[in-house]
Amino acid sequence: MRAAGSGRRGAARLVGTWCAAAVLAGSAAVMGVHPAAAAGKPHPVLVDAPQKRPVFIAPGRAGLARIRLRNTGRKSMRNDGRMYMEIWAPYGTRFTDTKLTPLHGAPGGWACKGDAYRKGVPYESTILRCFSDRHGRVARAGGTAAWQLRMKVVRGTRAGTTLATTPYNQGAAFHFSYRGRSVWTTMSLKVRTPGKSHQNPRNRRHR
Repeated sequence: MRAAGSGRRGAARLVGTWCAAAVLAGSAAVMGVHPAAAAGKPHPVLVDAPQKRPVFIAPGRAGLARIRLRNTGRKSMRNDGRMYMEIWAPYGTRFTDTKLTPLHGAPGGWACKGDAYRKGVPYESTILRCFSDRHGRVARAGGTAAWQLRMKVVRGTRAGTTLATTPYNQGAAFHFSYRGRSVWTTMSLKVRTPGKSHQNPRNRRHR
């Protein structure tokens, strides 16, 4: 199974940070944010901060993954409007619920919807669209903000494989605003399947 993206993932998974901006613009209009506010380039002060140690989830099992950003500026980044985040599961993975859990002081209050709910079937989704009306600090100066997601790796995925979005197809796009200024950035999302000799007891518990 390929770890790269697939055409079957839909229009939201297509290429480029310019596409992330377009997705945000359309989604922001639906969520009550002016479309022009979501366009343009990602904010240079907020940068992707992936975990140094990869998250290991065995094929057919579920575990917890994270997305993270770092504020490289000298001032705290704050939100006083509606926050919007769109997150895409790497090819070969699925979200197993609609929770976006804030960590280490990151903003919370998220309400998310997925794309693949079927009554009587365990929840699986390839995309999460989330919003929050929580106001306050997004990330302190020099600090990070992180969010946790529950995911599974599709059974039959090859061992020792990194499942990730490419640099031109980010794992998450995040938009917020402060004092009329629009801010958005992207974050990566990676999951690795353990090799035959590598098992992670922490993730082994999740089913």
